[in-house]
Amino acid sequence: MTARAAASPNRLREFRLARRSTIDALAYEAEVGSTTVWRVENGRVLPNRATMRALAAALGESVDVLFPPEQPEPASDTGPTTSNGRAVNAAEARLPGGRGHGARLA
Repeated sequence: MTARAAASPNRLREFRLARRSTIDALAYEAEVGSTTVWRVENGRVLPNRATMRALAAALGESVDVLFPPEQPEPASDTGPTTSNGRAVNAAEARLPGGRGHGARLA
């Protein structure tokens, strides 16, 4: 397992509870530690591929179903704007008495 936290939620708990299984029972079936299952379910760690495969096999699901691929965050297409939609750059927004002074940021 890697030490980095899971960036996106996984569905491990959802499928484990649907089977009315405990963390300990799933850990036993997947031949991993119960602490590992808890950490994965709670997003504390992102498991390596071998652990993902073991957990998926124990639940009778595919890795892609339990651990959906990360979806990139949509990039903001615009920055701050005034109430009339005009773009405000950072320098304008900080100028007291300047064009950006008092501008409402959307």
